[in-house]
Amino acid sequence: MSHNFKTCVFGGFDKQDVVSYLEEQAKQHADEVAALNQEKSDLRDKLKELAAACETLRERADRLERAENEVLTLRGQVAALTEQCSGLQASYERCKGPAEEYEKLRDHIAEIEISAHKRTEEFRAKAIDQLRSMVAQQRDWCGRERQRYDIVQQDVLQKLQQAQNMVESESGSAFDQMLAGLQAFEDGLEK
Repeated sequence: MSHNFKTCVFGGFDKQDVVSYLEEQAKQHADEVAALNQEKSDLRDKLKELAAACETLRERADRLERAENEVLTLRGQVAALTEQCSGLQASYERCKGPAEEYEKLRDHIAEIEISAHKRTEEFRAKAIDQLRSMVAQQRDWCGRERQRYDIVQQDVLQKLQQAQNMVESESGSAFDQMLAGLQAFEDGLEK
């Protein structure tokens, strides 16, 4: 940018004109630097926004990839289950006839079990009667043996009472003699 400076009488340019021009250029330069700094700040903010958006897109892409993998896995499982279901349907058709035969056989076995149960109940009733008879016999035996036990117990108690009377008559005098001897010994120690 060219600028025409005023000239001075003694040669050269007018100093004030040059200073004004430099000040104006410095102001323009400062305004341009401020504008560039603002633009730089705006671009940094925009870059941060774009980086955050990029990270969000990357996370979404990762989730989408995992979901796609899961869908593929599930499709494989569905195919395997469909094949298994077809196999089970065929097995069902093969088993249908034998199952009907089984039901008939089951009913026949149930009749046999009911008959066996009735016989078992009859046997059980007879066994209970026999057990009751045995219990009555044991009660009679217990009554007889208890009477014998009571007689033996009375005899033993009498003998124990006699032994206790004999120990009590002997034990008192022996202790009295021992105490007298200890007292005499103790008196002898003090002298």
